[in-house]
Amino acid sequence: MERKIFLDGNDWEADYFLPEDQYLAWKNRSRNLHNMLRNCAGSSGFIAGAPAPGAIKGTIPGSDRTFLLENGLCEDPFYARNLEHTSWSEKYAWTFRKRFIIPEEWKGERIRVEFKGLDYEARLFLNGIWLGSNCGMFMPAAYDITDFVKFGEENIIAAEFAPAPQGKPNHQDHDPADFAKYHRTQIGFGWDWSRGIVPVGIWDSVILSCYAKARLSDWHWCFDGKSAKVELLIDARNKCEVALDMALTPFNFSGEKSSCSQILALEAGANNLAIEVPLPENYQLWEPNGKGEQNLYTLDITLDGETESHRVGLRTVTMTRNPDSPEGAYDLTFTINGGTLFARGVNYVPADLLNSRATAEDYEHLVEMAKIAGINIFRIWGGGVIEKEAFFDACDRHGIMVWQEFMHACSNAPKDEEFIAFKERECKEILKKIRNHVSLTLLCGGNETQYYGEIPNSPIIKNYEAICSAMAPGIPFHVSSPDLSRPGERGHGPWNYREHEFYNTHFRLLASEIGCNGMPEFDSLRRFIPQSEIEHGSGPALEYHFYNRVNVYDLGAPLQVFEANDMKKFCDASMFAQADAARYFMEHYRRLFPKASGCIFWQYNEPWPTCTFSILDYYGVPKMALYSMKKANAPQLLSLEDDSWCCKDNFLKAKWYFTSDTPFSGTVAMRGVDSCGKELFSKEVTSSWEVGTTLLAEINESLPEGINTVFFSINGAPAGERIYGTPDYKQAFDLPKADVKAEIENNCVILTNNSQVPAFNIRLNFPELSPKAIRFSDNYIVLAPGETRKIPFNGDCKASKLQISGWNV
Repeated sequence: MERKIFLDGNDWEADYFLPEDQYLAWKNRSRNLHNMLRNCAGSSGFIAGAPAPGAIKGTIPGSDRTFLLENGLCEDPFYARNLEHTSWSEKYAWTFRKRFIIPEEWKGERIRVEFKGLDYEARLFLNGIWLGSNCGMFMPAAYDITDFVKFGEENIIAAEFAPAPQGKPNHQDHDPADFAKYHRTQIGFGWDWSRGIVPVGIWDSVILSCYAKARLSDWHWCFDGKSAKVELLIDARNKCEVALDMALTPFNFSGEKSSCSQILALEAGANNLAIEVPLPENYQLWEPNGKGEQNLYTLDITLDGETESHRVGLRTVTMTRNPDSPEGAYDLTFTINGGTLFARGVNYVPADLLNSRATAEDYEHLVEMAKIAGINIFRIWGGGVIEKEAFFDACDRHGIMVWQEFMHACSNAPKDEEFIAFKERECKEILKKIRNHVSLTLLCGGNETQYYGEIPNSPIIKNYEAICSAMAPGIPFHVSSPDLSRPGERGHGPWNYREHEFYNTHFRLLASEIGCNGMPEFDSLRRFIPQSEIEHGSGPALEYHFYNRVNVYDLGAPLQVFEANDMKKFCDASMFAQADAARYFMEHYRRLFPKASGCIFWQYNEPWPTCTFSILDYYGVPKMALYSMKKANAPQLLSLEDDSWCCKDNFLKAKWYFTSDTPFSGTVAMRGVDSCGKELFSKEVTSSWEVGTTLLAEINESLPEGINTVFFSINGAPAGERIYGTPDYKQAFDLPKADVKAEIENNCVILTNNSQVPAFNIRLNFPELSPKAIRFSDNYIVLAPGETRKIPFNGDCKASKLQISGWNV
């Protein structure tokens, strides 16, 4: 088995050399020394380790931009329009290198180096010796370097990158888009909510490894609902016998352990083996968030005395037919361990346009906030990225299922043999990376490809389906999102605000992409927009970050019902409009289950700071919509179906529903309260309910002018609320002031409303801390008069001051 050393760290060097036109001239005529400039990485000796006093030091994983940032050679590219100031970097060939020592005890063993992520076109060297070339962001590069390493002295590893590819971002209906020909995240070329940036560099880990007799080059964990096995690919140096021991130990729960051992007779070269793994008698299944526990096991594989440990889970996944769905429709109901569930989903995009700087801590925050919001599935959008291992590890632990699309979006794909062959290899590498994660639930050919001329039986899609069937047989495959050839998802959208009456008739068997745009928190906005533009309410930096999405993309209409005469109020009003939409259509689809099997919000996060669709912004700050979705995702849900959030005729006309994931008995109640704290009406029902949705009552109540709130409760405990403007929200920022006190005890905020009026949309924040340091279990809280509520949080507040704010707080 292999022993490993990570070469990641802050002791790498980098420099840029040939500009694009000269690089191409040299590359295409490599024997013509006239076209090699004296300062290129090769002739200067940079690749071989010559002194380089002009080189800059930095951290790998990293890229051209991160090295420039670390050395103060550029400003934050995501602030204002600074991104344009660093575009010169993409026009140059960059080279990264590191010096390292090989341990003496590795003498006599086979030694390898692996680059887990290179973006985009690289040539790799060791001690000046060319190892090979690599193209494609999702193609790892690994080499046997036994014959090239030095013992007792420094070695130098180097990666030389061609200038960044410059794909045009324009979509085309019938021919492949220019960006579609590159094997990398497509959003980097620019999108309708993102500017273009194509970093070059080493975006994932670099690993040295060695082995004496044999190494585990690939493995696949298989569970069919009754038994488990591990398929092993072992590469042996020579014909030999080695001991194999495997142990399955509970990782995050108390339970039984199992193990097995045997002697393997290996042939020289590749050996494919399938080993039955005995399961404990009372083995525990892994369930998604909200359905059960995320029970995980540690699988220890010990080969020839060296152990690799991996995290695995026991679960089955199938897609089953939605009840009474049209003939020929896809099976679109997620069925985990034999039980169906409603997909409470969000569309996930890359954690950072500079992919190399996404860390395990970043992924932990993204995934844990989704868990808090009651989300159980990420759809990994096809224009995005195959994230690092740490992302999938976090999804495994927190119970977030992963719908992984291959990297195609909003274009058909080239059909030449070279491109198709590359995609076959890329697909296999992607599956090797992700298929053992218990969170992986669905594989998909890409995003909206059929909008742009792709067909369901295109050679690339058929190849994907065949490879997935062979390499990940327990994971369902979906042709495209949406697949326009069969009833079900079609089509995506809308992505902007609509009145409730629009959503009341919106139906998909699975709504895999539906959203609403909204501004970020004002504190976040100030981190990437100049103060002068914030004060003026317009400017080029705002437009550069897609402020026009909020003003033009039909969100202007709901904002007209507010008196939002400064940017802080504008952000608050916009977030409230987005939160109202997100909650309303999620509740709508919850009521339709099982006929409709899920709703997946566009979009969850963002890879750079914008004024668009996310509910968790680039800095990790949740918007109001994240917590409104938490309410809509509750196991027991009280909801209202109405035509508008504005009661223009001063009457609340609605249907009151109870939705439950499990059989439930108890008392549910609702009461209307005006902005002065006067109770307007109340209703209560005590009963027993089966799984599903029940109509409790039809509501037709008169409301006074102003801001009115309907508070829900289940067995006396708060269960959310709905706020109505009667006839609009122009009093939202001029309400009677509420007296709210806060105390902190044992990672819990205790909020008390000491006034006779409701306290609206209370936001909790520790402004002195990083937004990722604290994760509140609830936020943007509406407290009834006299109410006290406890809000637990994760993280260390370090005696920092708690800030509470709100519409009238």
